[in-house]
Amino acid sequence: MKNFILLLSLIFVSTFGFAQSPFVGHIELESQDPSNEMKLLFSVNDSLTSLKLNSKGKTDIRVIINPKQKKFTTLVNGAEINRLGIVSPIKDQRTPQESGFTIEKTNEKRKILDYDCTRYKVFNETDTLEAWIADQFDYNPLSVLLYMSEKDDNNILQLLTNDLHGLIMQVDYLTEKKEPASLKITHIDEIVPDEADFSTEGYNIIGIEKLQKAFGN
Repeated sequence: MKNFILLLSLIFVSTFGFAQSPFVGHIELESQDPSNEMKLLFSVNDSLTSLKLNSKGKTDIRVIINPKQKKFTTLVNGAEINRLGIVSPIKDQRTPQESGFTIEKTNEKRKILDYDCTRYKVFNETDTLEAWIADQFDYNPLSVLLYMSEKDDNNILQLLTNDLHGLIMQVDYLTEKKEPASLKITHIDEIVPDEADFSTEGYNIIGIEKLQKAFGN
């Protein structure tokens, strides 16, 4: 179950055939599982996303994603690593693979954080998920981290980033005989983020290739 939550957290831009609004602002995404608490903080402007992992450790990690330049920069600052920035390429978007899941859009509606959401049921032979989606936005925070994934065959990743579109406000894992788990957006501010959220100033920036070469990879 912890692997499921971690997977969703590390995998949480979509296209629509009707009018949507681009999202600009801040999003807080949290695990609702007390045994594996974590929080992801997204800052979004018209071209960049800054992702901060709010952990209880002594190391600060922030990732700046730039889809237009096809790169993301991981900024690390802590006791063992002092203000290091690693630039990695964004892979080309992959064609969605057959996930084996069935997606049912229901007529159920409810508000989450004052946003109108629609309930989707997602299931296959072994797993059942429930997703509440605010389809007024064309931004999916889960899809941002698809850029950083090394795996091409992850069914849940493909499902949440390619088959479900819009702002995914909540995902619940409902499979019987397994510990319930969920992720939920707990706070949204539709205000323009400060430029400092996207700054790499003061960091020693190197390319991932140079880092791999230094470690003999």
